[in-house]
Amino acid sequence: MMIRLTFYSKPNCPLCDEARDMLEDLNQEFALVVTEINILSNPAIYEKYKYIIPVLELENGQVIKARFTEAELRKALIER
Repeated sequence: MMIRLTFYSKPNCPLCDEARDMLEDLNQEFALVVTEINILSNPAIYEKYKYIIPVLELENGQVIKARFTEAELRKALIER
């Protein structure tokens, strides 16, 4: 079963790079369909997320904000 999520990020963001690596690792375990959105491309999205990226929004509406661990992300994916 595919799990769709939206990944809000921006260029030159070390935390975003870490999150991207986690998603790649977890894609081995879960069938992830990730839509990445650069927050710099939309002023409204930028205002909403500029201080809390990376942000992951799961298809069930759950939002996971910056400084999450791979274990926390795995738990959210299992519980979705």
